[in-house]
Amino acid sequence: MSSRDEIFASIRANIPRVERPLPAVPLFDSEPAAPLLAAFKGNLERMGGLFLDPPASGDLLAPVRAKIASAKIVCSTVAEIAGNLDIAGVGAPRDLANVDFAIVRASFAVAETGSVLLSDTDLSVNAVAYLAQHLIVLLDPADIVINMHHAYRRPEFRDRKYAAFHTGPSATADIEGVLIHAVRQLFCHSERAGQIIEEEESHLARSWFSGWAGTRLEASVLIRVSSSLAPVRHDALRYPNVKT
Repeated sequence: MSSRDEIFASIRANIPRVERPLPAVPLFDSEPAAPLLAAFKGNLERMGGLFLDPPASGDLLAPVRAKIASAKIVCSTVAEIAGNLDIAGVGAPRDLANVDFAIVRASFAVAETGSVLLSDTDLSVNAVAYLAQHLIVLLDPADIVINMHHAYRRPEFRDRKYAAFHTGPSATADIEGVLIHAVRQLFCHSERAGQIIEEEESHLARSWFSGWAGTRLEASVLIRVSSSLAPVRHDALRYPNVKT
């Protein structure tokens, strides 16, 4: 028996055998935000997103196709739009590092937070949602739940191996104390109601790490901390914890 098995066996043997029923947790949906699509739109916008109405007629995905028209590498996991990088042929997550646009479908969305849930079934390769420069997500408004209490009762948390909520553009403030948003776009399209949502950064930060030679980390970072400020460029950053 390994040390891991011994630890788990000891835990199981010492679990308290007291019958204490768990308390009932309310769903907090007595006053639902109506309608859910409008609530989701409002919270999406609060997180820095834009809600785009689809064309009145014709191809509802025309704005998406226009966005990816000039992209070099598009990786799609949905049938509505084809990419030029087959996700089935990706052997390792690092193979997705140069993807310009990733197109996936969300399992569902949460009106309360403006979030979408992406699982291993939606992504095929989980890293595609993080390594792509831009993320496009298809969503049916019928798959929007009112709040997180409803969300955690969804079967995805029992049936899927991986699931993560994505709420607004990614951001960090651990670089010189400056808030930086990564470049990411989110479109949500409904075949039923015909809604398209775009979530795009109001602040821009894009990094190209040119190499790790074991002695120096070189990077080119374009940062805009406010829409009223001009971009500031930092080249060949040297980090104090890296020996040069």
